[in-house]
Amino acid sequence: MASDSGKGFRGQEPPEVGTVMVDTRTGRVGEYRGSVGGRWMLRPQGGGCEWPVKPELVRTALLSDRLAPEVARLNALSRGAAV
Repeated sequence: MASDSGKGFRGQEPPEVGTVMVDTRTGRVGEYRGSVGGRWMLRPQGGGCEWPVKPELVRTALLSDRLAPEVARLNALSRGAAV
């Protein structure tokens, strides 16, 4: 992915590509993919469409943040839901 200066909130350096982050605006969890136009690009864990987010609205994911999507998917499977 192309990258601009990549500087984040208050000049912080962007995380390494692949770092799991939380978009605090939406609660979505995704992997950092790079920066474009001053926004950081996150992609859902396991793949999907990237979305832009302002660096000041992102935090590093906790273990519970990283596990929650997989736990929800497994719970749905156990109930017989199609996922």
